[in-house]
Amino acid sequence: SLPLRKSALAASYFPELASHQAVTVYALDHPMQELYDKLRETGYRPEQRIFTPRQVGLIIHYLGEP
Repeated sequence: SLPLRKSALAASYFPELASHQAVTVYALDHPMQELYDKLRETGYRPEQRIFTPRQVGLIIHYLGEP
């Protein structure tokens, strides 16, 4: 699995929205503390623009396939 831009992943969950809107909706609609904690364990920082393959895997694990 390759690194993935936040906007691309958010848009895959919310294809009807523009990418900048999708990132906002994604963040607001999925405030899962356990997922966030697991992402932080991987070194995730909210300001990063690209998810690592491991982070993408965690998101899919917790939210399902887009």
